[in-house]
Amino acid sequence: SYVCLSHCWGGVSSTTLKRETVETFSKSIAIPSLPPTFLDAVAITKRLGYYYLWIDSLCIIQDPQDDWASQIPLMGEIYRHSAFKIAASKAKDSNGGCFTSRNSLAYSYCRLADLDAADDWFIGGQMGDIAFGPSSNDLKRLPLFTRGWVVQERTMSPRTLYFGSVMVHWEC
Repeated sequence: SYVCLSHCWGGVSSTTLKRETVETFSKSIAIPSLPPTFLDAVAITKRLGYYYLWIDSLCIIQDPQDDWASQIPLMGEIYRHSAFKIAASKAKDSNGGCFTSRNSLAYSYCRLADLDAADDWFIGGQMGDIAFGPSSNDLKRLPLFTRGWVVQERTMSPRTLYFGSVMVHWEC
């Protein structure tokens, strides 16, 4: 089982798989040399208990075009068979990262009434606080959604963990 990363390249990424780096990368990749978005994706993957992370620029040889051309038709399958996709939504390039600082007081909260454990749809426990902040529609304004590939990635991924500018969204 593996996780995929969906991200904006921005300009040309300094860390890409090329014909001359295949042998080196197949042995190891120096983690500190990875850009922040990749480092964050590695941390998320490990924290959630997964061992494998698929990143397009590190898993598809970027030169010559023949490897790239042979892999493009497989992209849907790659995303479809992943456990989930990490979407670095707010980052305009691989240096933007997934995580962000935010003002924890920027959104108002309301307390929901405790629900009866006998309710069919709620079993035990207590309903907590809900924040009224940006909606998932706000995600569409973030840099990741300017990429054409995001339509296929979003459609084919069974689950997505979106890292936005102020919150994290989960989509199934």
